[in-house]
Amino acid sequence: METCKSGSEGGGWKRTETYLASRLPYHGSVNSSQVRVGELFKPAVQRMAPAIIALHNHPSQDPTPSPDDVAVTRAMVQAGKLLDIQLLDHLIIGGNRFVSLKERGLGFS
Repeated sequence: METCKSGSEGGGWKRTETYLASRLPYHGSVNSSQVRVGELFKPAVQRMAPAIIALHNHPSQDPTPSPDDVAVTRAMVQAGKLLDIQLLDHLIIGGNRFVSLKERGLGFS
């Protein structure tokens, strides 16, 4: 496991946290993926991490968040509150672009 620090600002969150690890808990199909929110938080709970960043790609190359993306973000925010693990952001990558659901206020209200 590698750790690194960054002191830059961006995406509505301060990047001074220590990066602990990355996980690939789910493999989806071309147009969907079933997500169990509890499994997304398991590595953070095991490492006693105070926060996570969720990230996934859209194979369509269009990073526009779907209604399901927003619903999963909302569920992750709620689960994080119960676990005292903050969801810093949920990023969607598509092609050479990305969308921050936090910046758009989707699922974080």
